Amino acid sequence: MNKFRVSLQKGLNQLRESLVNEGYEVCYEGECAAEPDVVIVSGIDSAYEGIENTQCMINSSGETGMLLIDATNLTHQKVMDLIKNNHCGK
Repeated sequence: MNKFRVSLQKGLNQLRESLVNEGYEVCYEGECAAEPDVVIVSGIDSAYEGIENTQCMINSSGETGMLLIDATNLTHQKVMDLIKNNHCGK
């Protein structure tokens, strides 16, 4: 199973703990040393308006490969399942 690099919107601390416990490399949005495979946000702002709950995004290399998850109203388990079933890259 792939362990993805996950970028979290600040404020999602409990979700961060769950991800770290599952072995994922986790960083906060804007502070990642390398491009993430998964970006998790909650309470969509103007930067992410118009997305679905999950959506494959184009990464900086121009390849489809980054999974964007809007965690608003999702349980931690649902977010974990979406990451495990990520078909956007790798």
